[in-house]
Amino acid sequence: MADNNTTYIGGHYIASVIGVIGIIGVAVNLITIIALLRQKALRQNASTVFVINLSISDLIYAFSGLPLFMIRHWSDGKINNDFLCYMNALYHLGHFTRCMLSMLAITLNRFILICKPTIYAKLFTIRNTVIYSIGIWMMSILQLVPTMTSQWNHVGRITENVTCTIIDKNGNQSSSILAFNTVVPIIIIIFCYICIYIKVKIRDNNESTNMPTDIETVKSSDKKNYENGPMIKLMMMMLISFVIIYFTLPISVILDPDRKHDALRSIAVIIYSTHVFINPFIFYGNNKVYRLAYKQMIYPRFPSENTNTN
Repeated sequence: MADNNTTYIGGHYIASVIGVIGIIGVAVNLITIIALLRQKALRQNASTVFVINLSISDLIYAFSGLPLFMIRHWSDGKINNDFLCYMNALYHLGHFTRCMLSMLAITLNRFILICKPTIYAKLFTIRNTVIYSIGIWMMSILQLVPTMTSQWNHVGRITENVTCTIIDKNGNQSSSILAFNTVVPIIIIIFCYICIYIKVKIRDNNESTNMPTDIETVKSSDKKNYENGPMIKLMMMMLISFVIIYFTLPISVILDPDRKHDALRSIAVIIYSTHVFINPFIFYGNNKVYRLAYKQMIYPRFPSENTNTN
């Protein structure tokens, strides 16, 4: 009896923490969206459009996805019917895909800007960037259709634990979904950063020579991005935090499928939930122009600086 009571109290505690995290997530993402939209120079930058897209996804998940997560833990799993299981899994998959694709889009934006500057201006107009952002949302929704119709996979619980996930016809967690949503984008992101690093390294080793003339085709506001690396540093921080936060929960399920160590699962759940607010703090800490936008949002009289996108 004591063990059950402890688990019940633990469920209430986790649900309460998730609720607080959700409130923080809504607040900081709203501030981020409004702060970046208020700055004309940032609105016209392709990377910022993708960042705003990511914040919108986090905002929606904070006020609609986390409450489902919270209900399950508040009831200590008792309210974990098929509908709640279904919605939890689909919410997670859709949001996970949008985050991964948004980071991939920002990485490709940096890659083309630095490694293929002659085509940058044509590919990343504001109109095209908005289309790409809409495409990210469409892909995250359309990939759910086969699961929702049970054509390839379906939502359910793996027998060894109560975790709701996408499972294949054999009753195992779908590896194809994992590969498409995680492995492939991460490989592309790593490849792009290796290319960027090599390009910047070569440029730094030839400082005595002039910048390539084809960089003149890039907007003046983006030349500063070519010369400095804050956005690249920002994306690396986002990728590292993404891997740590998103993979903590599935790793805990693998290590403890029978939930013999509730503390491990509880910590993993809380760490996973922080993904809804971690990105704005990374933006603030690693990008001085975004930091200035936040300050001017909170303190409208805060002096501006003559900076554009970094």
